[in-house]
Amino acid sequence: DMPEFRIAEDVRMSVDALVDFAASLLNAVVSAAAFIVVLWTVGGALDAPVFGGVELPGYMVWLAIGYALVMSSGIGLLGRPLVQAAERKNAAEASLRADLVKLGDVPVNVSLRNGDRKERARVMRDVERLFSRWRKIVRYQSQLAVMVNANVTLMPVVPLLAAAPKYLSGDMTLGAVMQLGAAFVQAQLAFNWFFDNYIRIADWLANAVRVVRLLD
Repeated sequence: DMPEFRIAEDVRMSVDALVDFAASLLNAVVSAAAFIVVLWTVGGALDAPVFGGVELPGYMVWLAIGYALVMSSGIGLLGRPLVQAAERKNAAEASLRADLVKLGDVPVNVSLRNGDRKERARVMRDVERLFSRWRKIVRYQSQLAVMVNANVTLMPVVPLLAAAPKYLSGDMTLGAVMQLGAAFVQAQLAFNWFFDNYIRIADWLANAVRVVRLLD
């Protein structure tokens, strides 16, 4: 809708965000590789009480991966409507800009006779529509913020609970438990790249979709 009134901004945000994503994703991969080694080495194996006691090597690594998958899947499902909401908001912004230009082009003599009343009414409808779409984005982002904060709260607790059985049995020292907790948090910060960047990804996708549609 009305591509000429914000297509330059759509293109800029589509390209700039890709560069930022590439740099941050590379950093996340390097960090994950480093702390996976710590989790695998310090955590060791765990004797799972199933099938007669199965030994699970590097159990803290699998726990970190599983936890990250659950959280990322949750935010993906919860935040899916945000992409369409951001795209609709961008379209409403373009429409408002177009109608403001039309209103500014109304001749003065016509304006004095209140001939621009229809244009003004159209602009006010655009403003109301834009506010409505912004409110949806605020609601979706608030829901995502709750989940992100819950993840930050749970993240340090999960490795301590997972390491507690080995600590209580004497197979792991308190220092090793603290080291595992710190390594688990750092690994999660790397694994949760999608989780932490979801709002930015949604905004980027909304701009990129408009660019691709114009090209088509």
